Amino acid sequence: MKLLLLAQSNLAQLDIKYDHVVDIEGLEQKSFIQKYDLLLADFAFFGTISQYKNLFSYIILLTNMCDEQSYARALQIADDCILWQESKKIEARISYYQKKLYNLQNAIFSYRDLRFDVKRGELFKGRDHIALSNAQKELLLLLLKNMGSYVQKHTILQECDSINSENSIKVLIAKLRGLGFTIESQPSQGYKIVKEKR
Repeated sequence: MKLLLLAQSNLAQLDIKYDHVVDIEGLEQKSFIQKYDLLLADFAFFGTISQYKNLFSYIILLTNMCDEQSYARALQIADDCILWQESKKIEARISYYQKKLYNLQNAIFSYRDLRFDVKRGELFKGRDHIALSNAQKELLLLLLKNMGSYVQKHTILQECDSINSENSIKVLIAKLRGLGFTIESQPSQGYKIVKEKR
């Protein structure tokens, strides 16, 4: 897992391993920051980070005070809100997300008689292999990762490099439905794969 730090004097002094440090302007370089899985940043950058939250698998915000109100606000865009002085907790959470990401990258999603192998990017229906375009693979993975929750159109366009228009999204959704995925849509909320009833 690749870790990116949003630079601030005390942030850069943390005794943890990271791959790169950026400032606020660095976050605007989408092609660069997409290489990283986890963003570690000060709560003071909340407003800026909210614009780029969908580009990272996980975000940890650090703060000097984390009361209930601050924690609830942090969880609007991040996965964790941890006090600066809790260095061991920060390391533990990074380790947890690293394992979680590894499991996701090696996961096989099953949906009815369909199986999607994330690592290989391959879809099977029973024993039959179903060929997918890069755009279909990206969209399917994004929807499966957010199973049961709506993914907005702007998020799809931001996270899927092979999709460049809302019309393309509609076409791809229709194709995935044709393969057997039940996908609901709401104009203001986007699309979601409906969970199977057990």
